[in-house]
Amino acid sequence: MKILLIQTRKDKMIEHEYNCIIKEMDLKPEELIAYDMFKENKIDAEIADQYDAVILGGTGEFAVYNKDQLPFLEDIYKLIRYCYDKDIPLIGVCFGIQLAAMAFGGEVKYMPENKEAGNYLVSLSEEGKKNPIFEGMPDPFCAVIGHMDCVTKVPENAVILASSERCAVQALTFPGKKFYVFQFHPELDKQGLVDRLKFYYKKGYAQEEEITDIIDNAREANEPRKILKNFKKMIM
Repeated sequence: MKILLIQTRKDKMIEHEYNCIIKEMDLKPEELIAYDMFKENKIDAEIADQYDAVILGGTGEFAVYNKDQLPFLEDIYKLIRYCYDKDIPLIGVCFGIQLAAMAFGGEVKYMPENKEAGNYLVSLSEEGKKNPIFEGMPDPFCAVIGHMDCVTKVPENAVILASSERCAVQALTFPGKKFYVFQFHPELDKQGLVDRLKFYYKKGYAQEEEITDIIDNAREANEPRKILKNFKKMIM
């Protein structure tokens, strides 16, 4: 197995993200190939042909509307559309759902009043309840979430699989495709959540007086971590 991980991080969480995915998918390092967009500054869509699947990682620093800071956005959008057209399995976490929405004509907006940082309940739609990506999971389930941007317009033909109280679009797919993107973080356990919160809370995800309470109440959120294992089964 050989999976391509697209990363858009400039900080040390780039390694944290890689290690979390390795752990939750039970992969060997040679099976997950990291592609640092800030080092490469471009990517050819056809690179996806060399892999069994593509993963779109998250980011704690940037947003899809930061075009001046992310000159390679159009390249990523082309890669996403290429995977769709060629039926190359794709999964995206956090920033990944926003990238996928934009790639297909959706919209993403900054919505600090709807921000989520910590553990939140996520509920499955009727389509989500039937989808194999959520096999073995309860409804609702507790997930690790951290964002201030939300998908506010879903691409044509996309289906919402899950929602939370603050964010209507927590998971999307395209029927008939092994194409899954999530606003929450299926790669993070309790320690992963704590690590990210401690590192990023000054970016606006939580106030200093809130962070201790969020960390003290952090939960393992074991159920969403089945998602990456279910995705791995789909592509084996």
